[in-house]
Formats: sequence, structure tokens, C-alpha cells
Amino acid sequence: MSEYINPIEDLSQINSDECLAGYRAGLGFTLVDYNQKSASYWHGYRNGQSDRGLEPASPQSLKIARQMVAEWRVKGMH
Repeated sequence: MSEYINPIEDLSQINSDECLAGYRAGLGFTLVDYNQKSASYWHGYRNGQSDRGLEPASPQSLKIARQMVAEWRVKGMH
């Protein structure tokens, strides 16, 4: 389901609040909001599912993770 809703390709596309809500649902801390249409929500949801070991990380998630690490290194935050 989550991979079909406008996959996130860049960090700048993520709404942090929606992503966190999805992540919490993916971890099982809150109920899944199936009416949610936000790509940020489903990105967070899928990451939560991945962190629980229920599904593999998506190619988009891996790309964003690499982008975050690269940005942190530039800022000296590694």
C-alpha cells in the first residue's frame, strides 16, 4: 500500500509531523490511519514497519538515508 502513494524521493519533500505519525503507526504505537493520503505519512509508516522487522526498507528509504548521512557529514555531524 505505502509504496503506491507518491514515494518520497528527497528529504525536502517530507512533512516531519506526518512522517512521525506514520512512523508511530508503523511501530504499532498508534492505529494506522487508512484515510491518510500523505506520502510523508506512508514513508514514516513503512520505516516503522521496517524497523520492526516486518518489511524490508524500500529503495526510496535507503536513498533518503544515504542523503541524510551525506548531509550530516558535510555539517560535521557524523
